[in-house]
Amino acid sequence: MSELIADNAARSCAAEVMATLPLIMRTIGAEMHRRHAGDLSAPQFHALNVVDKHDGASLSFLARHIASGLPSASKLVDGLVERGLVARAIAPDDRRRVLLSLTPRGRELLHAFHQEGVAYLATHLASLTDDEQRAILHAMGILRRRFALNGDAACPGAPHGGHHDR
Repeated sequence: MSELIADNAARSCAAEVMATLPLIMRTIGAEMHRRHAGDLSAPQFHALNVVDKHDGASLSFLARHIASGLPSASKLVDGLVERGLVARAIAPDDRRRVLLSLTPRGRELLHAFHQEGVAYLATHLASLTDDEQRAILHAMGILRRRFALNGDAACPGAPHGGHHDR
């Protein structure tokens, strides 16, 4: 019986996470679009984040992480390369494989967008009580640790050495 209760609690938590994360991301995304319409599309921003967290990732790895086909991901990367935000390199061990990394300009832009997103989200969280803010910090720490266990190192196309947090 207690196993059923634990399963229901886990399902309730999962449903709440699945319902809440898109609301938060949509709120941040809408504000970033309002501030920077035309600067960077949501898929481009997502791609920069993936490449930042997985320096040296392959194009196929990126495509999987942005839920895109290889041709679309390649076209997206073409645009980021043309803008000087992403660099391509040929893998030394396999000339058919392309490795992706952020340029200094790409890293700078991504950092600026991230800082703006944090500042904007902080305005929404500022009205919460100290206890509510601590509860969110605690819950997010638990989620980060739990999902960091899964990692991406075993994902095909991931750069050797897995990923890093920034």
